[in-house]
Amino acid sequence: MLKRSIAFALLAAAGHAYSADIEVTTTIDEDVDNTVCSLREAVELINKRNSSDSTVVASVKDGYHGCGNKDSSSNIILQRDKEYTLNSRITITAPLTISTAKNDSTLVDTDQPGSHNATIKMAGTDQLFKIDDESVEKLSFAVTLSDLNLQGARSSNTILEGGLIYNHEQLTIRNSRLINGYATRGGAIYNAGNLSNTPNTAGTVTLVNNLIQNNKAAEGGVLYSGIPLYFITQSVIRDNEVTTADNALFYTQTKFSDESTGGYLTSRAIGISNSTVFHNKGGFIANVRDGMFVNNITMIKNDKGLFLEAPQGNASVSNSILVGNTINCQASSTDKAIIQSNLVISDCNRNATSKLPNILFPVNEKLIAGNNDEGICDVTEKDGLLCPFNTPKDSFLGFFKPRLLESYNTLADSLIINKGHLYSDASSVGLAGCEKFDQRGKRVVVTMNFVI
Repeated sequence: MLKRSIAFALLAAAGHAYSADIEVTTTIDEDVDNTVCSLREAVELINKRNSSDSTVVASVKDGYHGCGNKDSSSNIILQRDKEYTLNSRITITAPLTISTAKNDSTLVDTDQPGSHNATIKMAGTDQLFKIDDESVEKLSFAVTLSDLNLQGARSSNTILEGGLIYNHEQLTIRNSRLINGYATRGGAIYNAGNLSNTPNTAGTVTLVNNLIQNNKAAEGGVLYSGIPLYFITQSVIRDNEVTTADNALFYTQTKFSDESTGGYLTSRAIGISNSTVFHNKGGFIANVRDGMFVNNITMIKNDKGLFLEAPQGNASVSNSILVGNTINCQASSTDKAIIQSNLVISDCNRNATSKLPNILFPVNEKLIAGNNDEGICDVTEKDGLLCPFNTPKDSFLGFFKPRLLESYNTLADSLIINKGHLYSDASSVGLAGCEKFDQRGKRVVVTMNFVI
């Protein structure tokens, strides 16, 4: 075992010798030629290194303003628990990763995600990042933001598009907090472009295991996207607001112009899955277009739920709790989205198959135990399908825990436990099925058509 540990250490050391990450050594927002490395300077080094101008590339061969050297990778590392304030946005024009340093006391990081995130905070009136090389000729590039707190300027923001981020590339955010983003369109993120010409013209957004809270916009309270090219999973979406009543937190301006939406569950991952959505205000949570799916979410206690506009019938909502909102579902006159295998009331009970009907939530059934939507679960409460929302100690994200009531004779008496299916048409193929992992990151055990 000791030999193996030494070997791993040597491999790690060897790797760093050839491709060192860029370590940010100051929390000050600056771009000056000195011996310390700021976040802005680290990004600028990578931008210049990927320039099409050979003179610019040569100018940073040994680093830039205290950042990196000729062996540096495109990974930018921030210090744990530190706050990095920005006076204006940083423009990213090349592929890179920005993340918080892992626990350096051991070879394996045992910290919970989100427990020691570095914070990137806007001190001015701008967004944090603009991710765009302003070219539709080159292939889009990948940017990953991991283990960060991204904090916007709130109402001080003067940005029209993207309170935290303007994206026109391939953006992935993991294990992070997206908070206090304000804008006219896209409170947290504005995702630009469309597929009308070439794939190079469209941005994509993937959000995994994030807390998305206190973002606000007139359109797209959290995200405004030119077309449906976003995927949100294993996240908590709460306390956000869209101020236009017929708009949505996750708003897509235009439908797909092609006819490929029939294979939407295999050709693209677009929509919201495995997430908790509550206490959001104003408009709808999302406008669900052809080519999108919503699967395995808990959407309760919001002003509005889903707006359905999928005339081709190539959109689905399944395995979810869609009750307790002022409006749960509303549909356009031409909508044919498939809503099946959910807990609903009549406004969401649409186009379900006979094999997998929705379960209707009884009028006299209590949704949450006790008198509060958040807090500790009172096990003595006789009624309530769910415990109040709670974030356990040492956990990044909270959840509504399902309850087993004394009135149940068998698990089958529950309206929500073991009601998911391996696939939502109860076969080996079909619409979106149960998730492999739950929101906490724990593996879901599937036996036949039931979830344990």
